[in-house]
Amino acid sequence: LAAIAAAGQFDIGQLRGYLDDAYADDSATRERRIYALAGLAALGAPVVPEIQAAAGDTELTVRERLMVGLGAAALGDARTARSVAVSLLESYGEDLGETARLRVGDSADDITEATSLMAILGAAIGDPLAPRLWAYVEENPSAEAPFELHAVVYIARLLERVPVQPASFAYTIDGSRTVIDLETGESFQLTLTATQRAGLTLEQLTGEIGVASAWREPVAPTAFKPDPDIVIRRSRTPSGAIGTGSLVRIDLTVTFRPHAPAGCHQVSELVPSGLVPVGRGASWYVDEEEPQPQSGVVSPYAQVGQRVWFCAEPTAQERVVHLRYYARVITPGTYVWEPTMVESRTAPDRAALTGAARVTID
Repeated sequence: LAAIAAAGQFDIGQLRGYLDDAYADDSATRERRIYALAGLAALGAPVVPEIQAAAGDTELTVRERLMVGLGAAALGDARTARSVAVSLLESYGEDLGETARLRVGDSADDITEATSLMAILGAAIGDPLAPRLWAYVEENPSAEAPFELHAVVYIARLLERVPVQPASFAYTIDGSRTVIDLETGESFQLTLTATQRAGLTLEQLTGEIGVASAWREPVAPTAFKPDPDIVIRRSRTPSGAIGTGSLVRIDLTVTFRPHAPAGCHQVSELVPSGLVPVGRGASWYVDEEEPQPQSGVVSPYAQVGQRVWFCAEPTAQERVVHLRYYARVITPGTYVWEPTMVESRTAPDRAALTGAARVTID
């Protein structure tokens, strides 16, 4: 599903190799191999014969047939995708008025999962029933699994079929009005100061436009209530003054108490401006005498400028998560190291934070 949703967000070579191995694994379950096949189709692999052969297999389960249909749609094989969709709707479709669903499986969660995949397939082939199928998913969330990724794929497939026409608009900043003409598929971006953003006005002139905005603003640590279920600690090596030629290792330890919710907790770190994050994986090490990090150390999922982000996810067995990244010196001086923050999953005004620190680079 991730490959179908946004293949471009991955290293295509690595993802292709992973899915190739899964599909070629004769010891794997048939469902796992079908999922891999659909993922390969989303990457544009030459698997049309395999997809069409799977579509004709009468032994496949409903979920496997849905994945085959999604694979066919990803390849542009609309005929195969449509035949899978029509067959499933004829056999299991249930009209509920403002919503619709596939009545399959042994539980309400089975129905929601199958209906979510059917909504994606319907959106991919332009079936007008797709919105009613997705409406059922929204009204009947599963107690066992999230459907955010399904939602991303569903919206992406809908947007592919929205007719796009040229449009124009005007924006006014500081009393100066500018007209922008957008050709089909074009976009326009503005970067503004806070004062300019406050006075910005937009006028739609022709066609239809969509607007997305994002900004950052300072928040004092005292604005957050301490999350009682999470504790985070930060340490670094070297621990004292940092030499200009040093590679600094930063270790974060997140402890989840018994009442902490499951799932990914985002950990965000703002590195002092005298340092810059380097590396992507746990293979970085300070010197040859120090052993490489052990398995179980989580690396950042993103590093942009001075910001580093992790996903800390507790399990029933492991309630302590070890995070690590590295930074190198770029400018000597004395800097404030802002608190590291773990976002709470129970309330937006809660967080777990380390203390601020002062660091000297000689």
